[in-house]
Amino acid sequence: MKKHDAKGRSKTAPAAIKDAWAAAAAYGCDMNLLEASLRRTPQERIDFHQAMLNRIQLLRADAKQVFARAAKLGLL
Repeated sequence: MKKHDAKGRSKTAPAAIKDAWAAAAAYGCDMNLLEASLRRTPQERIDFHQAMLNRIQLLRADAKQVFARAAKLGLL
């Protein structure tokens, strides 16, 4: 039976969290990247992801042009 404090929270939760953290790290999760992300505010994380999405869209557009030129030259 789990022990709980006066507010009903499990007293074993910190150990479980540490075990889950260690398990995730052992599985290969980049915990440094996760910690860096968690230091950012939700808006900073959204802004970061939007910036990455914008870059990907630019790269795709550029790649489309490159492939179109290559096809026009008969290289594909």
